[in-house]
Amino acid sequence: MGGVFMYFVLSEFADEAATYQWTETLCEIRSVNIEANQKKEKSPFRLNIEYGYIVDGKNYTSTQYTLKEHWSGDFEPLALKRKALLNAADGTVCFVNPKNPAEAVVKREALSKGLIALFPLVFVVVGLALAIGGFASLRKTKAAKKNERLGSISNAAKDRGGRVVLLIMGVIFTLVGGGLSVFLGLVPLTRMMESKQWVETPCEVIWSRVISHRGDDSTTYSIDIFYKYDFDGAEHRSNRYGFMTGSSSGRKGKQDVVRQYRKGSKKVCFVNPKISEQATLVRGFTPWVLLGLIPLVFFGAGIAMLIGWRRSGKKKAVRGISEPDSINEMRGPKTLKPGGGRIAGVLVVLFMALFWNGIVSVFLVQVFDGFKRDRPEWFLTIFMIPFVIVGLIFILFFLYKLLSLANARPEITLDQGQPRLGEETWLSWKIIGNARRISRFKIEVWGIESATYRRGTKTVTDKKVFFQRTLADSVDGGDIASGRAQFQLPEDLVPSMNLGSNDIIWQIKVNGDIPFFPDVQDSYKIEVLPVGFS
Repeated sequence: MGGVFMYFVLSEFADEAATYQWTETLCEIRSVNIEANQKKEKSPFRLNIEYGYIVDGKNYTSTQYTLKEHWSGDFEPLALKRKALLNAADGTVCFVNPKNPAEAVVKREALSKGLIALFPLVFVVVGLALAIGGFASLRKTKAAKKNERLGSISNAAKDRGGRVVLLIMGVIFTLVGGGLSVFLGLVPLTRMMESKQWVETPCEVIWSRVISHRGDDSTTYSIDIFYKYDFDGAEHRSNRYGFMTGSSSGRKGKQDVVRQYRKGSKKVCFVNPKISEQATLVRGFTPWVLLGLIPLVFFGAGIAMLIGWRRSGKKKAVRGISEPDSINEMRGPKTLKPGGGRIAGVLVVLFMALFWNGIVSVFLVQVFDGFKRDRPEWFLTIFMIPFVIVGLIFILFFLYKLLSLANARPEITLDQGQPRLGEETWLSWKIIGNARRISRFKIEVWGIESATYRRGTKTVTDKKVFFQRTLADSVDGGDIASGRAQFQLPEDLVPSMNLGSNDIIWQIKVNGDIPFFPDVQDSYKIEVLPVGFS
């Protein structure tokens, strides 16, 4: 299906791209108007144009504005195009087909629209990957019965395939979610704010109606009101009711609005004094614009996928027991690094706080402006309270994480870089920073079992601590600053394993209590080898 869709998209793109080889020719605009056909419900407007041009001494006439005829449901863009054509001081350039001079266009579609082909391309790539991976998996599953090592290779290949899918989906969700949030949310919101300065102008309704949009399972409705008005000594037209476009369920509420704008009735519209072709019947903020920010959920999901993809790239694609690069690396002393970067955590929280509060601040300006004009918008004020609270929580959490950067940092060293089950080994620590602020210092070793499985249509990951032992627990300042501890993991436990759906994870956990300040909380992943591994 992705291939079929992509074929049609690329075919149309190829036709449009061919016009960029056509010859630029000066043409004379003879007439340009906007046809309004009330019988066409969803797209009643079309730009009609007639222009003449000369090629090789011969006169030609064309009525094509673009390569393909377009009807539009929005009058305003067509009015702006008409204005630009009529006001072109140096004449208008059209593009003539050198193979057929009788064919010409005034406007060529942007080639960037061809990028829409990337959308079906994603489905083509994923489909091919699934098909190839399926056949390869069948072959390797059979081979794995004879050769256990091939099973590990197959699992590693699945990991790489999973990362590719995660990257693709992350990019799609981020771009689509971000783009829709701008187009459906931020752009209408900006126009709403600007419209508060537009000029109140008398207008007359040409037609008004409720349009039905029938789907497979339901029908939605939208308001369509077409009106005319005089501004700057000229007549203009518009069909903009408000800045939130689209349709929704519930015909009665929309029918009540249409009854207020009966055909021929005199009403008031609001006109942009800088661009007289722009007008609206309803100006200012409406809470419905918040629905345009729903795609931010997809944007956030995309960012989360990309973060997950990046983090998974830092991990070794290990199946079963990790193999060290050398015996010295495995058996020699090893200084551990914390599992989560403190600075990275602060930056993530900072981004979330700025992103959330940046959006909320736009609406708060509207709230404060209403109180300043002694015309408070109580609905918006009450509606924004939970959003403001969440924003404050983000700010407080950021300050908390920021304070944690000032904490002392434990440096943990294992005498045996990868300890074996049943083997005695030594762990040493040293506090880098002010250890005197820590009132209690505790080091533990944890064994964690992670299981991933399907529950209905969801993928669920459960974690269970199967082993926990305290290695050091001190309230003495000297012992907190540095020290050593010996430990031995029982032989009957499970070593570190990564089987995809079931993992065994071993960690060293460090906790330092600091009164009236964020505590020290760091974890260090270790690789535990089975008994007798050499």
